[in-house]
Amino acid sequence: MDPQLDEHFQQQAFNLLNKNLLGAAWQTYIDKKQVLVMFAEAKAILKQKPNHKKLVASAQSLIETLSRVVRCLCLDDEQAKLTSVRGRTIAMEAEALFASAEKEFKTMRMLAAKK
Repeated sequence: MDPQLDEHFQQQAFNLLNKNLLGAAWQTYIDKKQVLVMFAEAKAILKQKPNHKKLVASAQSLIETLSRVVRCLCLDDEQAKLTSVRGRTIAMEAEALFASAEKEFKTMRMLAAKK
């Protein structure tokens, strides 16, 4: 996958998250409200600009993962479900990404409690 196209899809998904997914098609068992809560908390952490590098990295990672979930579920282009990792094109699955996001969210909260 072209890195510019990959970044374009990632930015589109991020923009949808910033708009609380308004107008986005959402036909899945994945809890939309939970996705938005996780996104808001990660964004709030980054806005605070903490000195805790692991917490910042965790929040950034969570936002990237949630953007990928949204790419899979809300963007019409089939190529939005693809990403490039170390030069290889990989198909993404929203359910697996959401499970990963839930783990990242727990880690982020744990790190935030320790700061």
